[in-house]
Order: sequence, then C-alpha cells, then structure tokens
Amino acid sequence: MPGTPKRLPVFDDTVGVDWSECPLVERVAGRVSGVPTLRDSRLPADSIVSNFDAGESPEEIADMYEVPIDLVRGVLDYASQYRGQHASSSRS
Repeated sequence: MPGTPKRLPVFDDTVGVDWSECPLVERVAGRVSGVPTLRDSRLPADSIVSNFDAGESPEEIADMYEVPIDLVRGVLDYASQYRGQHASSSRS
C-alpha cells in the first residue's frame, strides 16, 4: 500500500542466533533433524523469531503454537540480546 511504512524486523536478521546458551532451547539428535527446538518440544526456536519478525505478537505466537507466553517471550528476549551483542561484529 503506498504511503504505508514497511515494518522492519525487530532483530538484525543478518546475525543468526547461537541457541546453545539459551536454557529454553535444546538440540536433540533425531528430533527435527537436530534443529534447536524449545525444550521438550518439536517447535524450532527460529520459528518464534521468524513469526515475530513477520509481525505476529508474542501472544499470537503462543496461541498459534500452543506454548506458554513466558517461553515465547524468553526466546525473543534471548534472540534480541544475542543479536544485539553480535550485530556490530557481523558488519565488520
């Protein structure tokens, strides 16, 4: 729509997230091909971030995937902090 500003991603999407230090996320061989998922689930952590960047609210994401809102917020907080700390080094 002309005149409507495009929503920019909240996160610097040029920086991937290393989920290895996030206590809410785990990698299990044989589960979702080893992709980092929420603990005890098959939901990829990156799906939460991607949906948020696409304009979904944390509440909508929690409802969509039927996970507690505190887990969604925790993953988003971790990703935001990680990307914020690593964004400048990726542009060098």
